[in-house]
Amino acid sequence: MKPRRRTANHGRVRKGGHPELTDTTLLGGAIRELSEETGIDPGRIVPVSGLPAYVEFGQVPARPAKDEPEHYHLDIGYAFATAGAEVGCIEESSVVCCVGE
Repeated sequence: MKPRRRTANHGRVRKGGHPELTDTTLLGGAIRELSEETGIDPGRIVPVSGLPAYVEFGQVPARPAKDEPEHYHLDIGYAFATAGAEVGCIEESSVVCCVGE
């Protein structure tokens, strides 16, 4: 669930993070992360589906500057809608707008 980028385009926001020990499901962790990073009340977050919208698995090269060895990364993403919630202010530094995405 950790993104390489965060995108906002046409009302869509992509956020992510890592599951915590208190998360009992991946979907629940995704809702928690979305709420934490946007300020949206979790009670107003509605999953589009209980199944992931995408699953990506890939090799990540070593990053000696960060003392990270080569490893594999599993990215699981869910799609959500909000029930009349304000998305709030998203820090400009953490948003990349991507046309057509």
